[in-house]
Amino acid sequence: MRASRGFVLTAVLAACAWNLVLVAGAVFNLHWVLSRVNGGQFTSLPIGLRIANLGFTVLTVWVMLFAVRLWKSNGAADAGDVRWAKLVVLMYALSAVINAISKSPNERLNAIPAAVIVGGFVLLRRRDD
Repeated sequence: MRASRGFVLTAVLAACAWNLVLVAGAVFNLHWVLSRVNGGQFTSLPIGLRIANLGFTVLTVWVMLFAVRLWKSNGAADAGDVRWAKLVVLMYALSAVINAISKSPNERLNAIPAAVIVGGFVLLRRRDD
């Protein structure tokens, strides 16, 4: 039985939304996210990490928009979409591994949404012609 593309998109967007909350919270140095980002080792994030998280915030929004694009076009429409989807899969697979081996128990949980995004993009990039 194949997963519904709508369900896959919903799962990807939910996982991305959680990531977006975390990285945006890191930008604003919110106390409750500190154990969930950047190794969970900071009581206050340095400005450099806050700027890096701003970049991840923008990237996460792009990933969400790209997921919707893949869903609307019923898969990767061209070779460029395939390459970008592969890059997202690689990036979030690496994120899942890094989060899974973190010393912070709260950050280790972030491996779950990263894995959801990996699986979702693998499915969303496929063409159903």
